[in-house]
Amino acid sequence: MRPVHERRVFEIVSRVFDEARLTVERGRVVQVNGKPLTVDLAASGRRFGIAYITREAQAALGDIIPKHDSNSEALVVVDSDAGDRILILYERDYLTDDLEGDLHSATTIAAEGKVERDARDFLLRAVRDKWQ
Repeated sequence: MRPVHERRVFEIVSRVFDEARLTVERGRVVQVNGKPLTVDLAASGRRFGIAYITREAQAALGDIIPKHDSNSEALVVVDSDAGDRILILYERDYLTDDLEGDLHSATTIAAEGKVERDARDFLLRAVRDKWQ
């Protein structure tokens, strides 16, 4: 099993931002509990965005982002020290296998669909609740 590649996640999330008529800002850095967190894709001029967290990044970030149960469908949103809302996408939640053998269990299409669904749900909430 391997996670959906970071570049592909950015393509999918960027498309969701475009559909919501939001301009994407890449690489915004915010402070969470006094430590820096890179928001990979943020809404330009707004205070919300999405961070794709690899296992390595999660280890480096330590306790500034919450622990997460991979079996949970709940979205994990953290607030920055300045009030930005950031959806945390943990790479281990978006796994796919190599499409080989009889034990094939997770397609790329399903994993990418889950990325799209989670990003869309977050942006719909941001627009509905009029997050600045």
